[in-house]
Amino acid sequence: MEKIAEINGIDVYYIRSSKFKTGSINITFCDNLSKERAYKNALIPSILARGCKTHPTQRDISIKLMSLYGAGFSTNVEKKGEIQLIQFVADFVEEVYAKNYKNLVRELVELLFNIICNPVVEGSGFKKEYFQQERVNNNNIIRSLINNKQSYAIVRCQELMCKDEPFGIKELGSVEDGEHLTETELYKYYSEFFLKKLPVKIFFCGRNKPDDLMEVLNSFKDEFAGEKIKLNLGYREFGTIERNDVVEKMDVTQGKLTIGFRTNVDPDSDDFYALCVANGIFGAGVHSKLFQNVREKNSLAYYAASRIERYKGLMVAYSGIEIANKEKAEELILKQLQEVKDGNVTENEYESTIRMFKNAFNSFKDTQFAIMDFFIGQTFLNTEILHLDEFIEKISNVTVEDAVRCAQKIKLDTVYFLTSNNMEVIES
Repeated sequence: MEKIAEINGIDVYYIRSSKFKTGSINITFCDNLSKERAYKNALIPSILARGCKTHPTQRDISIKLMSLYGAGFSTNVEKKGEIQLIQFVADFVEEVYAKNYKNLVRELVELLFNIICNPVVEGSGFKKEYFQQERVNNNNIIRSLINNKQSYAIVRCQELMCKDEPFGIKELGSVEDGEHLTETELYKYYSEFFLKKLPVKIFFCGRNKPDDLMEVLNSFKDEFAGEKIKLNLGYREFGTIERNDVVEKMDVTQGKLTIGFRTNVDPDSDDFYALCVANGIFGAGVHSKLFQNVREKNSLAYYAASRIERYKGLMVAYSGIEIANKEKAEELILKQLQEVKDGNVTENEYESTIRMFKNAFNSFKDTQFAIMDFFIGQTFLNTEILHLDEFIEKISNVTVEDAVRCAQKIKLDTVYFLTSNNMEVIES
């Protein structure tokens, strides 16, 4: 990947790939997570996707996309560390396979920028119908997050860990943050802050350099003119941490035990690769200590695994267990991490971890979405941007000693247990 331009706070990156018959464009707005703006930022792309001045309805947009050899368009909201990403994504057939349509990319990019910059308005606000419907949809998505108890428990644990930090804010915001929001207020925010103040990153993945993209961007660049905010990933190091235990009760039959840790590994540091290997040995894969010892040998969990959040410096071990086994499972999970810290790592655990990463990152090469996400994350770091093979090499060069050293930096922060509100279930 190479950075090919910087225009009015917009960074443009080109990822050359001739492997696919399709190309992809990702336009990402970036903001620091805040309670004041998270909900607004998450609602805006849904409203913009409903229609623009040139194509005022979703049907009009769909017809245009179909005319472009079935091009695709979607929006997405996520977070990396304490940065909220608001994304507009399109994919298209490479022009070499659409020889009768020489302006395909140009027309798709024009559509994208019209959707982003020229929304349908009524008076001094967004179209009321679009605003109200998308607010209901957004609220329903936020409320539905609790339905998947496994992912809910992970998110809830991280929220508790970071309750006094921006990372504790959901990327979609909270329902209450939108209760009194109006279409006029949101449009004012969109036109004065969202477009003007948020840094933008554009990623183009395809066979040819994005000349059409650059020409169209130059015609829209004034829409983005303004002093951009400074982004902050929010990584923090911790010395002594007072353990926090939280128990919540819901209508569940299976307990969700999630244990949160601070990694104390800077996302910019080469130690991150050693942290990946340490986490792989601990809980990322069927070869890991959590899977083998907590689930298989001791039958204390239906599932047991761990994951890291690079940008914020977090690790969580998560499991689904019989409620009565909470104390035993917690003790055994923590013992597995201590085993890694003590250097009790088998050759199979180490080699299986390295092999797992090689397979995983080689598989990234098979999808443009994975390739794009891999590079997007790196643009927030103060390090040289690595290609997939270089990342694999970094992982492969990690020794057991490196992994143990980084594991020793990890500190326990929060133990979260989601249990049943039914005493009969708890006692069974």
